[in-house]
Amino acid sequence: MTDQKWTVAVEPEICEGYAVCQRIEKSIFQFAEDDDVVRIISQPETPEMLERVKLAVRRCPKQALKLLPRDGAE
Repeated sequence: MTDQKWTVAVEPEICEGYAVCQRIEKSIFQFAEDDDVVRIISQPETPEMLERVKLAVRRCPKQALKLLPRDGAE
């Protein structure tokens, strides 16, 4: 079993604000209609949240989301 932590990131120049990710996981993704870009407001901390984030990454119509391993080296 791994204790790997993950970070989700959005590429704002690609995101067109469809907000599919927010509908999947509201505790991580926030969409402001006046901005047209989804914002990351937290990171997945539980296995359940991580699974929903993975689904959001796969379902993003513009592929603007990335899921990256947190290695603590930053």
